[in-house]
Amino acid sequence: MEQDLILRDEDVHKLNVVLTRLIDKGRIDCSMVINKSGRLMTSQSESSEFDKTSLAALVAGSFASTISIANLVGENAFQAMVHQGRKKSTYVAQIDESTILTHIYTSRTTFDRVKTVTKEFIPELQSLLSLLYAKMNSDPNVNLDVGHGKRAVPDHQH
Repeated sequence: MEQDLILRDEDVHKLNVVLTRLIDKGRIDCSMVINKSGRLMTSQSESSEFDKTSLAALVAGSFASTISIANLVGENAFQAMVHQGRKKSTYVAQIDESTILTHIYTSRTTFDRVKTVTKEFIPELQSLLSLLYAKMNSDPNVNLDVGHGKRAVPDHQH
């Protein structure tokens, strides 16, 4: 089941610590955690200057369309996809059923390095997100049912 998170500052900080380590180890320019609905949850970058919010939405749409491609070739889904450019490339990997990890990288690293480091960090991100989902589900102050006249707690997402 796909879930959405309301991230508090401390949650974003925990994710950013992992992303910063991943960026350093993989020599990645930018790393973003994106909800499959297209919402940028958080990002860390060394030098990338671009519209991350728009990129998050486009990546989520692109990743969703690969499900149809996977089905046509006999797979349920693809776990990752890559777009290679002359100067910059992207690597997109599924963290869990609700979340996507996207990297922008340049020639200062290799596709193999990005792929290997991403696989190394995915379990840590899965564990962290699982804890955040569990915390959200057990918090009586969080109300996502705004359509029924109940007051929702303001979200602190980034």
